[in-house]
Amino acid sequence: MERRELGFVALEAILGKIFAFLFVLAALSVCAYAAAAGAEWLATILGTGVIGSVVWAFVKVNRPRNGG
Repeated sequence: MERRELGFVALEAILGKIFAFLFVLAALSVCAYAAAAGAEWLATILGTGVIGSVVWAFVKVNRPRNGG
């Protein structure tokens, strides 16, 4: 059972990274479209939010845990 659980954990990690990449790709595509369509403010807000959330998630995952 532990082997199956480890397989599910690994699958979950891989799928999470794939879906996160697809989400970021789609969001940045929307930003590029908005910028090309003349909605620079919308593109700026969306782009900043997407980049900020990716950086936040990266820092949160890679931060060493205190005491444990």
